[in-house]
Amino acid sequence: MALRVTFVAAARGSPLLAERFDDDRPLDRAGWDEALRAAGALLPLAAAELRYCSPTPRSRATGDALGCAPLVQPALRDCDMGRWRGLTLGEAMAREPEAVDAWLADPRSVPHGGESLLAFITRVGNWLDTRPGEDGDRIVAVAEPP
Repeated sequence: MALRVTFVAAARGSPLLAERFDDDRPLDRAGWDEALRAAGALLPLAAAELRYCSPTPRSRATGDALGCAPLVQPALRDCDMGRWRGLTLGEAMAREPEAVDAWLADPRSVPHGGESLLAFITRVGNWLDTRPGEDGDRIVAVAEPP
């Protein structure tokens, strides 16, 4: 069976703030406007047979702005970054340089006490493996950039 899956990164919560691990900020006006500007180019995605989003407020709002009316899927949540949640990569590096180096070098490591990158990838992969659909169906999923 051949399904076509398109992942769309959620619009940013604020262009003025740095990207942070496991960030669940809602869309601000600029992010909403960004999603609306992209909606025309991404209009065919709204016709996908299956439309999903991660549970974050900005993923849901981005999906709505694109006209997808997505179904929330917990498996599409961002990687659990444990005690690094809310930090930028630079902030985590300043606090725990050896831990960040270990995390970047080994996808199985969890120096932050959260979820390994391998576990994150496996979770999303398992979700993809269980998607219903017919040959040729299209799926769109709005999720956080990771």
